This record gives sequence, C-alpha cells and structure tokens, in this order.
Amino acid sequence: MPLPTMTGTARLTHDPELRFGQSGVAVAKVSLAFNSRRKNQAGEWEDGDTFFVTGTLFGDRAEAAAEHLAKGTEVEVRGRLKTRTWEQDGVKRSAAELLIDAIAPTLRSAAKKAARTGGNGQRTPQPAADPWATGGPSGFSDEPPF
Repeated sequence: MPLPTMTGTARLTHDPELRFGQSGVAVAKVSLAFNSRRKNQAGEWEDGDTFFVTGTLFGDRAEAAAEHLAKGTEVEVRGRLKTRTWEQDGVKRSAAELLIDAIAPTLRSAAKKAARTGGNGQRTPQPAADPWATGGPSGFSDEPPF
C-alpha cells in the first residue's frame, strides 16, 4: 500500500541536520511547520493550527538541503507521510515523519535573500539612482547610459 502524499508550503524551524550513514549515504533531517493562515470575517489574517513534522532527505538532496536551507526559510515541500514507531521505557510511541521527495525555497523567500545578500552572503548596496534617469531638464535623456 503506497504511503499518503503531502504537498505544501512550510517554514524550517531549525537548520537542517546532515549526517552520513554507515554506507556513506547522506541523510538530512529538517523540522517543518505547516501553518494554515486565513482571513477572518473582519478581513484580517489570522494563524490557524500549525502542523509540525520532521522531514527526511537522502543522498544529493540531503546535502543540497544542508547547504542551501536554514532556519526560517519558507519552502515548498512534497513527500510521503509515514508513521514511525518505537518503544521508550516500555511505552510504545509513534510520530508522523515526512519522507521528502522534493524541497525548495519559495520565490518569496529566495527574492528576500537575493535582495539582502546578492547571493554571495555579503550585503549588496542598493543602487543610488536609476542609470537611465540622467540628463535633460526632466532628468531623462534619449541617450542610453553606456
């Protein structure tokens, strides 16, 4: 019987944890929070219930997630839900786990990061003025700035 699939937008609540199994395969754990925001009758946004789940990635995806994702990043996620069971102090326990097939930062998240850092980790100064807006009495010219 196939596992139920889940697709949605979530936020990482911790940095990804990367480890390597005995066979050398990379395994990354990510803690995800899925939040159901909606507008109330007054038209204001309010937070609904939050679903927390641990996601697991393997191989190249695990290494890429550890390198490119961080706590607070909003991501699009697709995976298969699985119930993990174990025994602790003689008591049977269980928890939902998401076997992640695909994960990527949302464009909203990526655009904010690019604006802050220029993609290299260093803050990028914002341009002082539009290079096309030079010359002429109104500040504009028909000549290109190059």
